[in-house]
Amino acid sequence: MYFDFGILKWIIGGIPELLDDNRGLLFDPHKPETLFHAISQAVQFSLEEYHALSEKIRGFAQTLSYDHYYRKLCQVVPELGAMKEAMNS
Repeated sequence: MYFDFGILKWIIGGIPELLDDNRGLLFDPHKPETLFHAISQAVQFSLEEYHALSEKIRGFAQTLSYDHYYRKLCQVVPELGAMKEAMNS
């Protein structure tokens, strides 16, 4: 499947801030010409470029998961990990 992970994103809420570092193509849902421009850019990508960008976005999205955030938080506050272990015992 060529388009396995979305690279076109709306310019709403905090999405533009999340997509810095070239993590996708933005468009304004109120301006159809911006969607046309983003699609025009996307179809210019080679399959390798698309997959590289898609993997970059997928990797970043995984850092937004609850589990990832919790593991990072436990590194900063080790007591959280001990509390979880005590609750599971």
